[in-house]
Amino acid sequence: MDEGSEREDSERGADSASAASRNSLARPGDLLERVVIAIAVLLVLLALPVAAAIGSEVHSMRSDFIATDVAEKHPATATLVEDAPVVAGVTGLENVEARAEWTTPGGLTRTGLVAAPNGSPAGAEVEVWVDGLGGLVPPPPQSDGAVLAGVTVALGLWAGFAGAIVLACMVLRAVLNRLRATELEREWARVEPVWTSRA
Repeated sequence: MDEGSEREDSERGADSASAASRNSLARPGDLLERVVIAIAVLLVLLALPVAAAIGSEVHSMRSDFIATDVAEKHPATATLVEDAPVVAGVTGLENVEARAEWTTPGGLTRTGLVAAPNGSPAGAEVEVWVDGLGGLVPPPPQSDGAVLAGVTVALGLWAGFAGAIVLACMVLRAVLNRLRATELEREWARVEPVWTSRA
């Protein structure tokens, strides 16, 4: 094959590639839609590390709160000073209020109402949580609550952002489809008289 034939083949291939890249049927809205979808995918992917960073910060803050809460609360054993009431319809696994006494971190004895299993006898022991002064307080949250909070916030933020992006793309596609339909109707109105006159 001579040099001229090779040059012609090369030019022919370049023309074919150029023609393939310029689709004559593609409309301006098609290119806009492809660009917007590409940007949307990029934004959704970029949102992942941002959401993870925020979730990590929430986890850290929650962990600090739990650590402080645990440090300020102390477990104690309370002894019932009277039988816990028997409440109809409440099983032994459910708690009712009963009077009990417990020892504060300072060594003092305090008395009050605690949660005890239904029908527990006097002298039964139940676990309670007290503050530095010996007052009853709710138990501290579990440590895995920090992990759950961080993951929930991260996934919630990312899902919300991704959902907003998808919704925006759907709205854009609906608008473009409407514009395409209008343009098609206008084009058909222009060429229909010519086609019907030929028939």
